[in-house]
Amino acid sequence: MAYSAESFLAPLFRRDPKTESTPESVRRRIQAVQVERALEHVPMIYAVACFNITLIMVLCFHKGLPLANYGWMGVVGILSFARMVMWIHRGRSPDPGRDPQRMLRILTVISLGLISGLSAWSVFALTTEAFANVLLIPVSLVFGSTCIAHCLAPIRRAAIGVLGVGVLPAALFMLLWGNFETAILGASMASIALLMTIFISESYQRIVDGIVMEDRIRTLAHTDPLTGLANRRAIMDALDEADREEAAYAVAMLDLDGFKQINDTHGHHVGDALLQTVAERLESAALPSEHVGRMGGDEFVILMPGVARRETAAARVTALLGALCRPADITDGQVPVAGSMGYALHPEDGADSDAILVTADRALYAAKRSRRKDDDRSDRPPVAGERPLRELRSARDAA
Repeated sequence: MAYSAESFLAPLFRRDPKTESTPESVRRRIQAVQVERALEHVPMIYAVACFNITLIMVLCFHKGLPLANYGWMGVVGILSFARMVMWIHRGRSPDPGRDPQRMLRILTVISLGLISGLSAWSVFALTTEAFANVLLIPVSLVFGSTCIAHCLAPIRRAAIGVLGVGVLPAALFMLLWGNFETAILGASMASIALLMTIFISESYQRIVDGIVMEDRIRTLAHTDPLTGLANRRAIMDALDEADREEAAYAVAMLDLDGFKQINDTHGHHVGDALLQTVAERLESAALPSEHVGRMGGDEFVILMPGVARRETAAARVTALLGALCRPADITDGQVPVAGSMGYALHPEDGADSDAILVTADRALYAAKRSRRKDDDRSDRPPVAGERPLRELRSARDAA
């Protein structure tokens, strides 16, 4: 398999998902995964910092440098060790309410701040006579920066920033002002930083692609393929969530009138187009807080959170039917659209979603029977479901 320079460097120029048309829920999930995976490696970051600081201090002591020149590094090492212990404890007792964006900023600032300080000191050390030809410091810094960047790979910008700040200054100094051997080592350090940057970009992109794919699978699993509405599973999940919140809500069931006859007369392709038209009209007429779904066949359901009064539910049912019941232009002609609805209130008509659905379904078929009787007595097409549920139950019992 052939690789070009363009394909080799492509991971460096991929756009961040924040600039793409990514749903907000996916962005939050990406941030949560970034924090989760990065936090798993935070103790290792501090351990690497402590190890490298110790090596540099041992070297300084071996060279006989005054303690004032490197004593501050001991303070940094102690603080890093303390932070490592704290992060280990935090990992065992995670905070479920933590803000992912804030945690990402904290990790980025701490990592870049620590590496920036060590990098500046490394360049300073290379320019002094006391550290002439002493290459352990930049080599140790490259090792530490690479390890930290690997740990921060889920946070792409932080990881690449660590590599740039921790490796490139010393590498450029060695390339431009070092002898031949030093320049070769500097070129090697720069190449390591480039390869690690490509690795981090690809690793980050795999994380993003996996989360986007999970979101697509979740969406497909909760979406009706014909109408694009929420399917039975999604509606049941929403009802279960409403039950857990113990809040008032109403559920309205809709069944199309004469749908089988339309299917038999005009064909299933017309029936499918009619179902899509019904879905569009229901979604257009629904309030932003309401959830519209298709239970199967020609049966639809509308979840109305926060509806506690029967008059409010009846008014919403009437509005939905009013938006629905008008002819639809399908293929070469018009197809009549009519439906019946029944509704139920939680907790008045049932203690949980299962009982509410049963009650709403019974009210729906009571409304259909009542509609047939009204059609026999009146030329005006009645708006089924506009009467209170108790009247619909009476009609059902009398039928």
